[in-house]
Amino acid sequence: MKVLIVDDDRAKAKRLVPRLIEECGIVDRDITFAYDAAQGRRELAAKYFDLLILDLLLPADGMGDPELRHSIDILGDLVAGGNLQKPGRILGITRDKHAFEAADPVFDDHLWHVIEVDDTSDEWIERVVNCVRYEKEVSEQDNEDNKYKCDIAVIAALASPELEALHALEWNWKSERPLDHSTM
Repeated sequence: MKVLIVDDDRAKAKRLVPRLIEECGIVDRDITFAYDAAQGRRELAAKYFDLLILDLLLPADGMGDPELRHSIDILGDLVAGGNLQKPGRILGITRDKHAFEAADPVFDDHLWHVIEVDDTSDEWIERVVNCVRYEKEVSEQDNEDNKYKCDIAVIAALASPELEALHALEWNWKSERPLDHSTM
């Protein structure tokens, strides 16, 4: 599992990385660090990562002041589909309450998560470790065990209006098949 940590605060990484290695079995060489937004972009352009751990307050480059807009710009570029490779999962981290409140709706719109860092507790580390452990287990599953061969299942309870609304989306729909004798 490849992990990119984009954070200008090395103290957070010193607390997190040993736990990822010990408890999740992540190999040290599979964890990449970037310390500002520019370096993070270069890493995301160069290769695929299963997980991006993104500090919300980053300097644009090694010299600038940390600002929320630099992290939000990276997220916007990932969504827009430019030259950055989209990671499998994105976690935001911050100890700044204002940054947390401002970024949470952006993350929530894409079902990503923001975790508030607390220097007096390891709860935030536990949450990241749980996420990494789960993602690692999923990535290691044998695809032959995946009975339905899908990444996302959308289930509509009613033909109208829910199923009609889903069919209106420009997705690559296939014919519906019953799951069993009574369930469509």
